[in-house]
Amino acid sequence: EKLCCAEALKMHDTAILCARKLNPTWSDDRSDELSWGEIENRPYLRALLGRAQCLKNTGKRDEAIRQAKKIMRLNPGDNQGVRKLLCSWFLEARDTEGCTNLLRKFDTKDDACLA
Repeated sequence: EKLCCAEALKMHDTAILCARKLNPTWSDDRSDELSWGEIENRPYLRALLGRAQCLKNTGKRDEAIRQAKKIMRLNPGDNQGVRKLLCSWFLEARDTEGCTNLLRKFDTKDDACLA
């Protein structure tokens, strides 16, 4: 599985680089939000999430957490459900404070995954 994830990670990195060439405002240090409502942003956000998942699956949890936090900054409405992954990754890393702070940002009373 790690080999497949390593190959997938390369593909996500390539997709991210290509996206940044098409739209230079999607730089690594971007701080402005990327609206999920704007369809052209979705492939880039999906590639970032795929990269985070591959990082986690190849044993790079801390880097995956950083990637997921970046996605949450870019898409704070979390249309991709990143908070669910990030919450479990925080708990795996024994970062209960990070998990708690994340959950405080969202209404989780109707979300069985985060209740």
